[in-house]
Amino acid sequence: MASAAHGAPSEPLTPTAYIAEHLQNLNNIGGAQASIIDFSVINLDTLFWTILMGLLAVGFFVACCETRHPWSTWTLSGPS
Repeated sequence: MASAAHGAPSEPLTPTAYIAEHLQNLNNIGGAQASIIDFSVINLDTLFWTILMGLLAVGFFVACCETRHPWSTWTLSGPS
């Protein structure tokens, strides 16, 4: 009875239908993409996570380069 109140379909969703209905990216057109390959659509959530993970990776590498190790004489400012 509760499922009928929420507008549940009469037959179960296939995995493809579930993804098409529920798992859409936040994009600049405000709705679902017309096709899987549409270069006019910018997926904002994907862009956010890509930039964030890239900055974290670069920050990690810079922090590792700046850390002084007993076996290393090299830093970003040059050899010491």
